[in-house]
Amino acid sequence: MLARLHPIQWLGPHPSPLRLQATDAFFGLHRHEVLLTPRYARLQIGTVRGQKELINPPVLGAISQVPYAEPNWLATGYHSAYFTDRHRKFQAWLRKIVEEHLIPDAHIHEEDGKFPSPHTVEIQVYVSRKPSPFVSD
Repeated sequence: MLARLHPIQWLGPHPSPLRLQATDAFFGLHRHEVLLTPRYARLQIGTVRGQKELINPPVLGAISQVPYAEPNWLATGYHSAYFTDRHRKFQAWLRKIVEEHLIPDAHIHEEDGKFPSPHTVEIQVYVSRKPSPFVSD
């Protein structure tokens, strides 16, 4: 179904067995998060009854398991003499704020072309002025 909506025409006509690979082709070219944004959610036409979702949406604040998608100091099993657990806690705290409040607002205003909502600006000011519990004196 995604094949008709994507400009790539090599997927073939409807009866073609390549049509069955439209989902594979989509995920070969795009990340799963593309379908989660309001802008492209309309491209997801439906689901197959009885099928289990193989690609789960990302968990809020989770570190990506894709190699080199995150800085090395965030990867499990990586030890750094410079970055400590305090850095990891700060990064998790800030990522949670960004993913909960700023990214959804950015998606909304990317569509309408307006400025960020006052609530989003208040959150940014709060984060920039808040004394972080992760910074030592």
